[in-house]
Amino acid sequence: MKKIVVILLIIVVAINASSCNRKTNVKTVMNIPKNDKKYDFTVAACAPNLYPAEIIDGAFSLVDGTSQYIPSGAVLKTGWGGLTPTHISGPDLKALPVRFNLTWVSYVEKKFYRGSFNLDKERIASLFEQGYEDERKNHQTFDEIKVGLAPGGVVVVWVNGGGTQIEIGRFIAKSIEVTKDYFIPDATISINQYLEENLKEDLPEQYQNSEFLDNIPLGLWDTYRKKYTWKPQVKFANDKSTVISMVIYYYNGEKIFTHAESKELVAFQKRAIPKYISIIWKDKNDNFFGSRIKFGRIYEDDDDLKEVQNEIFNAFKTIYNKEEQAELQIKIDKYNSHIKLYLTSEKDTVALQKAKIKTFQKTKR
Repeated sequence: MKKIVVILLIIVVAINASSCNRKTNVKTVMNIPKNDKKYDFTVAACAPNLYPAEIIDGAFSLVDGTSQYIPSGAVLKTGWGGLTPTHISGPDLKALPVRFNLTWVSYVEKKFYRGSFNLDKERIASLFEQGYEDERKNHQTFDEIKVGLAPGGVVVVWVNGGGTQIEIGRFIAKSIEVTKDYFIPDATISINQYLEENLKEDLPEQYQNSEFLDNIPLGLWDTYRKKYTWKPQVKFANDKSTVISMVIYYYNGEKIFTHAESKELVAFQKRAIPKYISIIWKDKNDNFFGSRIKFGRIYEDDDDLKEVQNEIFNAFKTIYNKEEQAELQIKIDKYNSHIKLYLTSEKDTVALQKAKIKTFQKTKR
């Protein structure tokens, strides 16, 4: 009897040792550091305004071996890096992701994509630890991880907080074929019919023509990722006026919302081309003013701003053909009602005359 007990103990120990070895090997292969710290964040997804997509399934694999699903089942079309469906699930505090998998459909292309990708877990952890300063100089932490889906299988991931969004990775998925049972098991129509019907609902009517649908600008979202060394510079006709805060949305999906003295604004840095800038300032009498400047399409229902976009991209191309850095100058008149824009370097200046600008007086900050 004792011999049987001893044998059973040996077997149990051997199984546990084997299990531990397998776990160690998995961690070694994935190169996952021991990190028990957890954070309060949600997961979201987005797609460009005119190129709707829908996630069929996907999830982040977290450093502690658990997972967090990526919201699926909704048509994404609110803009590159923009407002997105967000699902709150699982525990409030979660380990950070080390990789993710994703399957989705691109409606304009009528294509399905799938991919599994490793994330830069050290950079994600560093950003979550560092956080950022908001417009009131308060320290904030990131609270969202966002996935963007663009034509051609392009996938971009950002970390996002209320005031800052930073790209942490760009990936390419493979085009795949899917079955009706997998994608729309309860539908009575074909996959192609389903895609066409949804496209009619989710794409503005003026874009439902062959000229648009047959000329998808593959690679466009990679051009948005190009960065230049520049900084915004506000110049007042009234020299006692001061900037309070600034918001910048960039074409690559990044954004910043911070106070005027932030190092993220005052220093020359590598930045993507701006799509939208909002400024709050005050005059010497403590009257507050604001301005919204559009260099491109921001929301789904925005008008076509192609000429505005072309102007600023051409301006950056002109300046950076000769120079390594420049200022985006925002000149505000003495009445706080009119703004002129220039991209300027030591040797050249390009006026930006097509941007959509709205100025207003604020009753309070």
